[in-house]
Amino acid sequence: MKKRHVFALFLLLLLILNYGLSRIGSEIPISGDKLTLLNRPAVATQRDVQVYKIDTGFAETLEAFVLSGGSFFKLQKAAHMAALVLHPRGNLLIDTGLGKDIDSQFAEFPWWAKPLFQYSKRKSAKQTLDEKKIPVSRILLTHLHWDHASGLKDFPDSAIYTTRKEFEFAESVDAKAPAYIKSQYDGKEIQWNMIEFNSGAYEIFSESHDLYADASVVVVPLPGHTPGSIGIFVNLSPKERYFFVGDLVWSARALQKPAAKHYISSTIVDFDQQLIYKQIVKIHEFLKERPEIHVIPTHDPEAFSSIQAIP
Repeated sequence: MKKRHVFALFLLLLLILNYGLSRIGSEIPISGDKLTLLNRPAVATQRDVQVYKIDTGFAETLEAFVLSGGSFFKLQKAAHMAALVLHPRGNLLIDTGLGKDIDSQFAEFPWWAKPLFQYSKRKSAKQTLDEKKIPVSRILLTHLHWDHASGLKDFPDSAIYTTRKEFEFAESVDAKAPAYIKSQYDGKEIQWNMIEFNSGAYEIFSESHDLYADASVVVVPLPGHTPGSIGIFVNLSPKERYFFVGDLVWSARALQKPAAKHYISSTIVDFDQQLIYKQIVKIHEFLKERPEIHVIPTHDPEAFSSIQAIP
């Protein structure tokens, strides 16, 4: 039996043994701390701004992997999505999904991780946008993990935005596969731009960055999954608002409970589990105050169902 098959079998047995434990206390306890709304922004209707989804591929895993307390006997589809924001000051891509060179990039994974992160690819975001003749001037990354940054080099003429914390960690010796694949973002051809949180408090966040200076796309720090992860508000109107949270959670249902990923999944992929728990509880409470906001985890196809594909 191949090593990867032995490991996959061992992991499955470990999951089954921990099934009962994972369901006890699977929901994160509410801290009891009062939520502080630091700034209630005035949200205007953006008639010239639109948002669409781009499906670049998917994976299938156990629901229990995706959501703590989920079933070990139910398959869950995990999507590899990107989002396109059409804006009169230049179109924006939020994450890239799986790029055109994903197969060669995936070959850099360690043998033990390949069975866990297998994927089925569709058209890359670049292929889809080229077919539609839609240019992209900016790419905004929720973080630099392999399934979000895979298509960066497909867009050599686009400005790439991330946080300095995320960039510096991704360049460090601690950033390794399967989380980070340096070949996706090395080289001088990438036009890096570091996000400065200089736009003041926004909703429950003490700092923010207004990307277009019109309140249509507002970036906030959301560390935990990685050191420099971000959240992105896209505001089309007072009643149509989206909050892209990257991989803080893998299912929007996690923010309703609130619950985190299964602890084995979290141990493999998350940088700071305790910080993630705090962020999840904070956003869970925040959504009670802002029910009009659609939270979009990158890998949740159900959450993306509220967004149309490019027509």
